[in-house]
Amino acid sequence: MERLKLVGLIDAVVTSAELARKPAPDGIVKCLGQLAVSPGEVVLVGDSQADVRAGKSAGVWTVAIATGVSGHEKLAGDSPDFIFDSLPSLSEHLDSVLSVAKSIKGAI
Repeated sequence: MERLKLVGLIDAVVTSAELARKPAPDGIVKCLGQLAVSPGEVVLVGDSQADVRAGKSAGVWTVAIATGVSGHEKLAGDSPDFIFDSLPSLSEHLDSVLSVAKSIKGAI
């Protein structure tokens, strides 16, 4: 992290060597604990069905980006809270995503 100048920008680090692999929610739950935040305050962005399933199991908001391992149809089958076709599309709508999440769960 020092070499990449990321020190001070990242508040929690959890690696797959420490926990069960996704779709188990263990990594997300551990991050929640390290950051001392509740699931309703978190938006998980992922590009696979395992990401969406792990996020749902952990109780966090899930945003699926259909540019990775799984396409739009497969991701939609796991009912993410939001789904976008690209990261730029998410970026364009991020304020709306956070606004909706805040109004529904009163967090974020």
